[in-house]
Parts: sequence; structure tokens; C-alpha cells
Amino acid sequence: MINFRFHLVSLVAVFLALGVGVAMGASFVDRATVDTLRGRLDQLEGNYRERGQEIDDLHDHLRRTDERTAALLGEGSAAVAERLAGRNVAVVAPSSTPPAALDAAWSALEAAGAVRSGTLRVEEALALEDEAVLEEVRTMMELDSATPALVRGRVLDRLAGALAAFTATEPTNATPPEGTPTTEAGGAPTTVPPTTTTTEPPFRPLGPAPTTDELADARSLLLGLADAGLITLDTDGVRDGQDLPSVDEVTYVVLLPEGTEPEVVADLQRLAGDLAEVAPATVTVAETGVPREPGELPSLQPDRVGGLLVELRSDDDAVERLSTVDGLQEPLGRLTLVLAVEEQLSGRVGHYGTGVGATGTVPRIEG
Repeated sequence: MINFRFHLVSLVAVFLALGVGVAMGASFVDRATVDTLRGRLDQLEGNYRERGQEIDDLHDHLRRTDERTAALLGEGSAAVAERLAGRNVAVVAPSSTPPAALDAAWSALEAAGAVRSGTLRVEEALALEDEAVLEEVRTMMELDSATPALVRGRVLDRLAGALAAFTATEPTNATPPEGTPTTEAGGAPTTVPPTTTTTEPPFRPLGPAPTTDELADARSLLLGLADAGLITLDTDGVRDGQDLPSVDEVTYVVLLPEGTEPEVVADLQRLAGDLAEVAPATVTVAETGVPREPGELPSLQPDRVGGLLVELRSDDDAVERLSTVDGLQEPLGRLTLVLAVEEQLSGRVGHYGTGVGATGTVPRIEG
């Protein structure tokens, strides 16, 4: 008969041996696992350092590239100098446009010699959600009891017509038209002889030809809309629609900032299309954002580029009358804006950038 004490000692010995074996095996596995993980961690740290250096190099390369591209828009740059010399340009933008985006667009245009005719900001009040404003504008538009949508549509139509009037050569009415009968001091009828001119002909013959009274009505409408709070005018340093410059042959740049409410985008697209219908090749619609700092990585959402221009670029009629440019937050986009506006001076239009519907990156020289 086996002694119970001997049996207990045997069981204890077995379990002790098993415990020692498990402990030794676990220690061996743990060391192997730790060594493997440590090797992988060292590899990841090495890769991270390499990627970090590559990113730093990329930022540095992008910064130098940005600085070189921005220099093309600098004062005296042969790339833009005199391209828009003496040409009157006005910018139309929603009131929500970031100041940096607006300043960047103007800097590029003025670097090319453009004359700042003014900035027209479309205000949130154009939505006509305020009943008092709605009633005031109904009276102005002669649309009693009309819906806000109908009134807003009439405002946009008339605003487009008013802006189109400034794209023409402003009549002076200083002398009667050629061939008009007049009277000399002695009472004998005569005829105003044809005159010769040494100035170049209007660069956009397809635009409207408003009378002096029509131009006065256009100015009156703009001031009335400003007084109603639907637009804000900034002209030659005189703000809030207190005055308007007597300029003619105006070219318009309509800005569509990223993040603008869809209803506002639709209003501006309609305004641009209506304006261009009356005065073709006088409007460039540009999608913009806050300009990048030199070396800052661009947006990593290329599918969104040109998203605010898709509707215009899909309109078979609009694409024949106005130009579009995407990516104004980039120096190359602002350079393209200058070239697109210059292209319009010869009566041509185009659609530029990298977004959907763009027909080229920049305008190309014909011939």
C-alpha cells in the first residue's frame, strides 16, 4: 500500500516541475516577442525619421516654388506687367468672402496694371428674409405682393443689366452724332462733319451701347440697392455706395469663395450669366479660398476643386459668354486670372484650372 505522504509529495513534485517548465517557457517566449517588437519599433522609428525628412524637404521645395510663382505676380514682373494696363476692373463677391482672398485677387489684377473700379459685395439681406427689407425692395422693383424668390430674381436681372451698362464705352454727348442737322450762329442749317479719331476702337464691340440716361439709371439702381442693404459698394475709397466713379469698359471678376452657402452661389452664378448674356466676354467667375502661405501643403481634396463652377461650366450657353478659373488660393490660379481677363479683351473666353470642366490649365496663345 502506497503511503499517502509519499503520494502527496509526488503530486507536489509533478506540479512544481510543471510550474517551473511553464515559467521557463514563458520567459523564453516573452524575450523573443520583446526582441521582435523592439526590432519592429526601431524600423518604424527609422521610417518615421525618413518620412519626416522627406516632408521637411517637400515643404522647403514647395516654399521655393511658391515664392517663384508668387514673384510672377510681383511688381514689375514681365509675366503680368502691363497686361491689363489702364483697364477698368470691378470685383463682385459675397460679403462672406475672406479679406485675404479678396486682397489676393486685387493684388494680382493691380500688378497687371488694372484700374480698381470698385468692389461690389452681395449682402445676406438679398435673401429678403426681413419683411421690412422685402417691402422696400418690392416697391423699388414695382412688384407688389410678389414672393421673395420672384423679387430676388428681378433684383438680379436688373443688377446684371446695370453692371453690363458699365462694360460699354461711356457716351459723352458732347457733340451731336455725325450727320445730325444743327444751326450756325446766323441761322443757316449745317451738318456735323464726320470726325476722325486716333484712339483705338472699343475692344469689345459686342457689348451694349447705353445712353447717358441709361447709365444714370444704372448708377441710381446700384445706389438704391446699397441703400436697401442688399449690396455694399467700395469705389475709389468711397464706401457704402455714397458715390460711383464715372468709368467705362469695365471688366468684372466674380468671386465664389469656398464654403459659400449654395443659395448665394446660385445667385452669383445667375448674376454672372445674365451679365455675360448682355455683355459677352466681360465676366470671369473664379473659385477661391484663403491663399496658402508659402510652403504650406495644399488641400488634399482634389475632387472638390472647381466644385462651385460645375453648374456654369455645364451650361452650354454660359461657357460661350464668360470665363471661369478655379484655384485662386494658389499663385498660379491668380496668374491665370490675369491671363483670362486679358484674353477677354480680344473677345475670347475660356475655362481654366484643374477642376471638372476646365478646358486648360492656363490660356494658350492662338496661332
